[in-house]
Amino acid sequence: MPEAPPPRCALCPAPAVTTARAGGAGEIPVCAAHGPHAPAPRRHKYGAKVETVDGVRFASRREARRYRQLKALADAGAVANLRLQVRYPIAVNGVTICTYVADFVYNEGGPAGPEVVEDCKGYRTPEYRLKKKLMRAVYGVEIRET
Repeated sequence: MPEAPPPRCALCPAPAVTTARAGGAGEIPVCAAHGPHAPAPRRHKYGAKVETVDGVRFASRREARRYRQLKALADAGAVANLRLQVRYPIAVNGVTICTYVADFVYNEGGPAGPEVVEDCKGYRTPEYRLKKKLMRAVYGVEIRET
């Protein structure tokens, strides 16, 4: 009679090394990473909840909702060239100071329309406010906040 394969973790494909309580469902096999003393998942500093849409992971539900809106506008032809997480290196006198990462960049009104740099903001940190000013000074770009 063939030997039964070792139990697998109920949360990932790793081999189980222990069991954990499953909220009234008894004990389930878990690996070392998901064991009873595994660290709790970290919360976002400002309380944002991660969401995935179309296989793309967004840092907040607000950003995911705006992506759905922009995607619908792109399907209707109101926006074109929708890009996510576009990086803008900010350099002064040839020295790179920082990098600004825009949530969305697209052309409004079609491919020939003006380029819009957009950021979904819940809380405007001092770092973001500085980068916004640097974007205006270095690139002449006004960031649209939604």
